[in-house]
Amino acid sequence: MKHKLVAIEKDLHKALKRYCLDYSLTLFEATTQIIGTHLNNNGYIKDENRDTKN
Repeated sequence: MKHKLVAIEKDLHKALKRYCLDYSLTLFEATTQIIGTHLNNNGYIKDENRDTKN
């Protein structure tokens, strides 16, 4: 997998570092988890386990 650099604000970087240390995650794992959760909660990612009735 190819990784790319992303610029974030200093206070966000500090919070993300703390999150990584608290949960023993790499920066990649933490950002993937946080962004994935946010996108899923806002309906951008289809939840395969969700009951969808049309």
